[in-house]
Amino acid sequence: MTYRVALKKCSSYDLDTIRGVVLDMLASIDFDPAQTAGKKVLLKPNMLGAYLPERHVTTHPAFVEAVASIFKQAGAHVQVGDSSNGAYEIDEAWNVTGFRVAAERAGAEIVPFEGVGSVEKDDIRLSKAVIDADMIVNLPKFKTHGLTGLTVAVKNLYGCVPGMVKTAYHRLHRKRRVFANCVVKIAQAVKPQLTIVDGIYGMEGNGPSGGKIAKLGFLIAGTDMHAVDSVSCKLAGLKPREMDTIDIAHELGFFDASAAVDIEGDTLDDCRPDSFDLPASYIKNRIDSGLAQAVMAFIFRVVEVRPIISNNRCKKCGLCIKSCPVDAIHWLSEPGERPPQINKKECISCFCCHEVCPFTAIDMKRSLAIKLIQRMSRKDKKR
Repeated sequence: MTYRVALKKCSSYDLDTIRGVVLDMLASIDFDPAQTAGKKVLLKPNMLGAYLPERHVTTHPAFVEAVASIFKQAGAHVQVGDSSNGAYEIDEAWNVTGFRVAAERAGAEIVPFEGVGSVEKDDIRLSKAVIDADMIVNLPKFKTHGLTGLTVAVKNLYGCVPGMVKTAYHRLHRKRRVFANCVVKIAQAVKPQLTIVDGIYGMEGNGPSGGKIAKLGFLIAGTDMHAVDSVSCKLAGLKPREMDTIDIAHELGFFDASAAVDIEGDTLDDCRPDSFDLPASYIKNRIDSGLAQAVMAFIFRVVEVRPIISNNRCKKCGLCIKSCPVDAIHWLSEPGERPPQINKKECISCFCCHEVCPFTAIDMKRSLAIKLIQRMSRKDKKR
């Protein structure tokens, strides 16, 4: 089996530029927008929360508008739908991200996933809008993620779970690998027919909201979400199966990680950034040296990355308290008087608080063991 993924340079959020590049990409993978005429096409961007477009935490509204206009002109009934992380007011997220205006300008319908009801599919609770659509077009942002390494095609579909149900799933799936398994099953239940990645600007480091803006200058498109993530890994300097969601999808038979991925358009070397920082919580490369294996049992007892609230940067808004799936963050005084505190014993390191903080006031503190493992990984890579 061979997968096909389109990769093209694109350095501008100019509407006509994006439209032209996207149409070229779709043609290169034999996806004709005309096939959507008369169908209900749901665009699923990344709307993590009420973040301004220039912070590049969410899919850029110009990118959403350009893609929406392509399907609108093809004769589809276009919807733009998503669910933010639950800590923000729904209208605020739609307005601040620019998604509301983008949808209106393209003639698309806005569908807040929280407001249309939900249904069970394959033991996963999804927004009814996802089930009712004839076609799902996934529009993720190219970013890092503290829990999954990257958040691109597959992880973006976690937003198809409405409202605070996402928080409940975090509570039920606390461990990194278990959570990745949940994400894969959600993505498989959604099963988008097309994914187009906004990689014009992305985020590196401690994403998905507190990292560094990365000027990347590319778009990725494909009909298989795992193949898109596979190419994304290579652009970020990872082997695909180093990403838990790809490894799990392969094990479950949803994706053949050993199959060829043909890249149409530009090459990986054309688009790969000179450097790309992964999250502090991510350990790149498996360590198989004799020394590493000898001390692994001890090291993993003390390996941890935990969120820490910066008293200097915290604005005492309380969003982290609202977002925590296990109620591990508390006010120590009257709300708003002093920064809240994270109870280390209750914290499950899901980094939901890190995701929602609009002031990047939550740091990811690495234990000494994590720093040691990451240093050893870098040494192994150089050999």
